[in-house]
Amino acid sequence: MLGRARLARAPCSSSPRPAVEPRRGAGSLALYDATAAPSVDLPLMASKWLRVQEDFITREEEKALALYFHERLCGQQYSEGHWDSVIVSYRETLMAWEELPAALRPAVERLASLFEPGAQVQRKVHAIDLSESHGRIDGHVDSVKFCGEHVIGLCLLSPAVMRFKRAAPDEVHAGTEERAGYVKVKPQAGDAAGAAAASATDAPGDMAPGAATTEWVAAPGTGAPGETVDVLLRRRSAYVMYGVGRFGYEHAVLGGVQRFGPEEVKVRRRRRISLIVRDEADSALAPVV
Repeated sequence: MLGRARLARAPCSSSPRPAVEPRRGAGSLALYDATAAPSVDLPLMASKWLRVQEDFITREEEKALALYFHERLCGQQYSEGHWDSVIVSYRETLMAWEELPAALRPAVERLASLFEPGAQVQRKVHAIDLSESHGRIDGHVDSVKFCGEHVIGLCLLSPAVMRFKRAAPDEVHAGTEERAGYVKVKPQAGDAAGAAAASATDAPGDMAPGAATTEWVAAPGTGAPGETVDVLLRRRSAYVMYGVGRFGYEHAVLGGVQRFGPEEVKVRRRRRISLIVRDEADSALAPVV
């Protein structure tokens, strides 16, 4: 969903400048840092909630895509506030694949090929341009209002750290609890949770006195509320985010300079353009508006 970007014209520089990648050190720098999330099953996360594919496009493709969207967006000023208060200092555009120059479509079509077989793909690409000075996407959980199960992104111009923070059951959107990695359980008698539930139901009403209500608890391996996982998104990388990662974790694209991983590798987020493709919203779950 597009925000209301201010459309005052601004001068365009000749071409966007790519940022320097963080050093890899010995071997390949890990993509996932879960030091603040000891209960997260990282292999499960990497296979079920979030997949990152580095060097998804070539340097030449990155240059062509970045230049095209730079020229398309450079007449806008960066907007400081988004309608949902999530994105800061950004510009954006939404366009049909058919509007893209023919030479650029293959990269977007390859991006869409990362969807699960049978997905109803929206044939639109959403470009988000975050300013170097203080552009960022603040933490939020997704709903099923604007798209279905998957969000697929392509990172241009700058590396970034995406932070996932496990949301509590009351922080996810109503109706998405199971997709968010929560299961319903009935507290056992004698448990603190059971006692609290029983106390809460010791009141006049349809429920029998002392009956224990069900509650949402995190499924094994999905992380405890408040735990965080940082993910390194390099230039030219693609990521596929779905399931628990979208609905059960607040996810954010951090700005400024971040220290990533046990080696505290410096990741300087400069101007970043991301291209997003989505699948269609599930009509059985999407709210009526």
